[in-house]
Amino acid sequence: MKLKESKKLELNQETRQLVELALIEDLGPNYSVNSDITTAATISPTSQGRAEIVAKEDLVVCGHTVAELIFSKIDSSIKYTVLHEDGLKVRRGTSIASILGCHQALLVAERLSLNFFQRLSGIATTTAKFVEIAGSSVHILDTRKTTPGLRQLEKYAVTVGGGKNHRIGLYDEVLIKNNHIDAIGGDVVKAIELCRSKNQPGTVVEVEVRNQNELEQAIRAKPDVILLDNYSPEELKTAVDFIRQLSQEIKIEASGGINGENLQAYALTGVDRISLGALTHSVRSVDLSMKIFV
Repeated sequence: MKLKESKKLELNQETRQLVELALIEDLGPNYSVNSDITTAATISPTSQGRAEIVAKEDLVVCGHTVAELIFSKIDSSIKYTVLHEDGLKVRRGTSIASILGCHQALLVAERLSLNFFQRLSGIATTTAKFVEIAGSSVHILDTRKTTPGLRQLEKYAVTVGGGKNHRIGLYDEVLIKNNHIDAIGGDVVKAIELCRSKNQPGTVVEVEVRNQNELEQAIRAKPDVILLDNYSPEELKTAVDFIRQLSQEIKIEASGGINGENLQAYALTGVDRISLGALTHSVRSVDLSMKIFV
């Protein structure tokens, strides 16, 4: 089953640099096939064969572009074939990629490619589960709670799982949080007005609120999004109804304390979107392996 279409991962400079750093970490600064001293000692450089990356549990595939790049960096003659593309749900035992080439290169690239594949497929798989629980009326969003250096890849994995990306960083959207409001004396309206006046027209302005007073201030200032943080489902439903009586344009987001067990209750409150740090900050990597064929 193919999930919601996602943008194909682009091999930009950031991704290439990340892979390069990972290769240096594993193989040393002047890496080559011979950098793996175990493989170089045991496997003939003329030995050729095939390998398959296999799902060892049910999962959503994500990571082909990075895995293929890693194999090609080790040996540019390797042929990498996608058997099940990113975004597909596959069953345990399914081969998702076939790789042809020198056995030495296959073994050298094995663990590093699997490390990326398992992490990204774990995020995509978890996101897909949350999207299914929430239903089609609510968008599931990620946060900035990502692994340093892996944000682009992890946010890509969220979209592969059917979720949507929140702001990419501190530079592309405004999110006025509790500490911003406290630092200027609790004036929500002032915070929103400052962000509107000091950023480019059209910049999305979102504000986080904790109570009814802050909520009423926020509605008066008409931000693009109101984030209701750490509300119970019952409190959230009351707040959503209150906002909708005064504005149909403001998007409503919920966050804080939401997990797979209570997600459906939050989704039924009428919010437009739910953001979950758990999509990236504490997700479990899925189990994949690579099998070599002679």
